Amino acid sequence: FSFRRFLAGSQASKDLADIAYHVTLRKKGSVPNAEAKRQKWLNIPGFLVTLVHNNQSPYEEDPEGLKSVDDREYEVLPYHPPETDRQLEDYAASSAAVQNVLLSLHAEGIGSKWATGPVIQTQAFRSLVNAEPTDRIAALIMVGGTTDFYSSREEKLTDARRSRRRAING
Repeated sequence: FSFRRFLAGSQASKDLADIAYHVTLRKKGSVPNAEAKRQKWLNIPGFLVTLVHNNQSPYEEDPEGLKSVDDREYEVLPYHPPETDRQLEDYAASSAAVQNVLLSLHAEGIGSKWATGPVIQTQAFRSLVNAEPTDRIAALIMVGGTTDFYSSREEKLTDARRSRRRAING
């Protein structure tokens, strides 16, 4: 398996936000909701994509011309689970690696989210990350800062601990 990265401000990051826009527009039918989703994704500092190589295609091979330039490239593709023990083992290994990345980011005080939703299940996303037909996309990791959240949370926890100690010690 391998990781691919996109940083905020890059063309790939902008293209990813556009994919999120189109998927949301198809799902919700609302331009304001879709535009809000695009803006949210544009503000994410970075993305990591996990690809499992040499797996069977998790999707049917372009069943209805989904690779065309029209709106169908944003449809969620039909999913097929791993068929062999090796394919399942490769997917599990990549998932363990993703979890380790998330734990490492958390240890450094960096927020992250593991996404597997409809955005990564489109032909447009597969094209963006240059996924081969036999690649399975295991995860899209959204990476961002949460220093303020953690520092204020720690302050609240510390204050709560002091209050409990005062109550216990009288």
